[in-house]
Amino acid sequence: MDRNVVRWYERNVGYASSAQADNAFGVTNDLNLACAEPSGEGTIVTWEEYYEAADLPMMRGECSTNSCIASGRAAPPSESLG
Repeated sequence: MDRNVVRWYERNVGYASSAQADNAFGVTNDLNLACAEPSGEGTIVTWEEYYEAADLPMMRGECSTNSCIASGRAAPPSESLG
């Protein structure tokens, strides 16, 4: 299971979160931003992710179980649950 820690939250504006240490994806030093802003046709939601360049293959889903283990990263949850 992967859990994020909310670092900032403001109602009707957005939130920022980051993964806990030793998370299921092996991601380090990440930040997720989700923001909402009103528009003439509803609400615009933007989502941005920031993470270390070394974590890019995992974030793209390019890391298989064997390559994750070889690189020291955890397997994706679907693979690690067996």
